[in-house]
Amino acid sequence: MLRDKRPFPSISIIVLNYNSMTHLRDNFDSLLHLNYPADQLEIILADNASTDGSVAWVKKTYPIVHIVQNEDNLGYAAGNNAAVLAARGKWVVILNPDMRVESDWLMELTRPLSTNPQPACVASKVLSWNGSAIDFADAAINFMGWGCQPGYGSQHLDAYNADKPLLFANGGAMLIKRDVFLEIGGFDADYFAYYEDVDLGWRLWLHDYNVSFAARAVVFHRHHGSWEGVNTAKKQLLSERNTLFTIIKNYEDDNLARILPAALLLLLQRAYLDVRPDPSAFENTPAAPTTRIFGVRYYLKQVQDLLANGRLRELTVRAQDEVARRWRKRGQDVVVGKWPFQHPLTQHPVDGQFQVPAIALSRLLAGRELLNTFPHLLAKREKNQATRQRPDAQIFPLFQWELISNFNDDQFIHAMNQIIAKFGLVDLFGHKQAAPLSTDTRALSEQVSLLLLQRMDSIFTQSHAPESVFHIGTESPQAAYAMSHADIALLAEMNTILWSLPEASLADLLHWLKQKMSTER
Repeated sequence: MLRDKRPFPSISIIVLNYNSMTHLRDNFDSLLHLNYPADQLEIILADNASTDGSVAWVKKTYPIVHIVQNEDNLGYAAGNNAAVLAARGKWVVILNPDMRVESDWLMELTRPLSTNPQPACVASKVLSWNGSAIDFADAAINFMGWGCQPGYGSQHLDAYNADKPLLFANGGAMLIKRDVFLEIGGFDADYFAYYEDVDLGWRLWLHDYNVSFAARAVVFHRHHGSWEGVNTAKKQLLSERNTLFTIIKNYEDDNLARILPAALLLLLQRAYLDVRPDPSAFENTPAAPTTRIFGVRYYLKQVQDLLANGRLRELTVRAQDEVARRWRKRGQDVVVGKWPFQHPLTQHPVDGQFQVPAIALSRLLAGRELLNTFPHLLAKREKNQATRQRPDAQIFPLFQWELISNFNDDQFIHAMNQIIAKFGLVDLFGHKQAAPLSTDTRALSEQVSLLLLQRMDSIFTQSHAPESVFHIGTESPQAAYAMSHADIALLAEMNTILWSLPEASLADLLHWLKQKMSTER
């Protein structure tokens, strides 16, 4: 029996389906037991051209569910956008099919709507399928645009019981005001899937809306159920590309000028570390430091971030959880990406060729796709920035992990620290007032970024890997592709450049990079 005297807004719950038959019964059975006024509720199955008979089954088994039928697999972003357009509720819930909800979930998800200021978007707490561990209860992002879920895997559930503002809501279980969603353009359909929720949340804050976490609104997630069986390289392409889309669209001009070339250098470094070629095979190629990064200083930075954000209550549990998780992963991860076969720590050429894993090529292909869509992306950016209501400085505190790596490889973290130091990112995120950049410096940053993207395009081309196999809905790529010593030398040059960056102003650093990129082949 409902005893809450709040007004209950009309809500459309959208469940996006693509061959998700095995998950839908648990999902819809839980939705039909919601403790929420039925006359204020609409349930929608948005189908992306499934072939598993799930649409006919839902029509027969759950006739109350409204069907929005897409003719093709539009992906997560466009598929949900189409359903929001068809929804009748004042508010919409985006819910993944591999979720089940508690009966009071929607009551708790709408509770923050009675606060002042009212959030435009509310995030659920997401637990593992058996409810024993955290899946999503906090949101963070680093300067490269990679969204993170602090506390993921923690069994200290009570440490995440406080409502709080978040940069973004987990797109698998979120509430958003329908007219606001449409006003800011919804999910970016170019993303297809992965990190569109980070982009949406960032744009909400940029446009003076708020995102809140409802700690008592609980759902349970069968992890990766919706993407089970999708090739890792295909998913990595989407992740690498979409994080770059996000930072290009959302940073202010001066901040983007500093961060985009830095992020692209680190993307090339990830591809280099996937290959892990023997530095002695190339002239004048420095090796990264070999000392381990995981130590007191590394974790002290995380503790400092917690203290700086006033999150004292989380300090002890978070520090314990993160140290344990990262040390476990350190013992499992040898390289940045998944290597599909046995290999030494350093790869030597055999008959003049290196074996390049598909995941390395997916990173390079992300650069090619960004290069090809760059003018289109800049047009989106211009529109987004023209309606900006909040400066970056007000949004940065929500990042939380702006200078923390989401990749656990020791050498990559050394490289990231090198980039952070040379591009002055500690000062940027330390809220120190910097002199505005000149128009020439911003233009130079774009030129250098395009040169870096052209390098990625060139190296990918030399692999002779078919681009189509890295996309969703096609055959999978090979585990690895043979590339010549000369081709990998192009990638090794980028490693040399990263470790040779001078101590200089941003303008001088960019001039140096442009000269290096223009002369080295």
